[in-house]
Amino acid sequence: MSDRFDTLLLDLGNTRLHWQWGEQVGAMDADATATADLPAGTPGAIAWSAVGDAESLRPLQQRYADVPWLRCERPDARLLPTRYDPERLGIDRWLGALAGARLSADCIVISAGTALTLDIVHDGEHLGGWIMPGYRLWQSALYGGTRIPRAPDAPLTDRPGLSTGDAIGNGWLVAATGAVQVAAQQLPGRPPLLLAGGDAELLATAVPEAIHQPNLVLQGLSIWAGRQQDRGAL
Repeated sequence: MSDRFDTLLLDLGNTRLHWQWGEQVGAMDADATATADLPAGTPGAIAWSAVGDAESLRPLQQRYADVPWLRCERPDARLLPTRYDPERLGIDRWLGALAGARLSADCIVISAGTALTLDIVHDGEHLGGWIMPGYRLWQSALYGGTRIPRAPDAPLTDRPGLSTGDAIGNGWLVAATGAVQVAAQQLPGRPPLLLAGGDAELLATAVPEAIHQPNLVLQGLSIWAGRQQDRGAL
């Protein structure tokens, strides 16, 4: 059985691979795993999850061929029940909600990445959520699906845009902020807003009360891996 701190955690998203090994954390492009600059040594085990193409992990699977790999593929109701169809819930969303539930029984988990996801946790249960385009995808959809000429990016604010670039960027921020407000209204009081994802800083400008938790999925994966170790599966 591997010690929890000797387990390498891998979270493969749509475009990035995030990892944690003991107290060390890092990230890289998902297609750069062949040259991954991970700490020296060999982990006792590897716990991983993926929403992107798992094929990009093949270089690491070859590098650590003698290490047991265990994938978190679907929600475990013993750790965090969900009202969502478990076969259709992205594992990254469930792991983020799992970590969020350990921080607060009531919370809104927001991940601003390729997609913008918002998940509601109430009394230690995942109640569902929303999926929207992330900032880059929002831009790509508008520029790619219309004849709007590409405009330079500009700092995001919630003010009406005075140029095409401003209007598109600020439009995303207003839509995202409104979604956060609607999500928060689903719970009593003022639930903590836990913010993660590569574009978290963009959204944080309009939601200053949000608590930045950049490694929520890895935290959830660590909780899940601990359960597997307790069961002797890792």
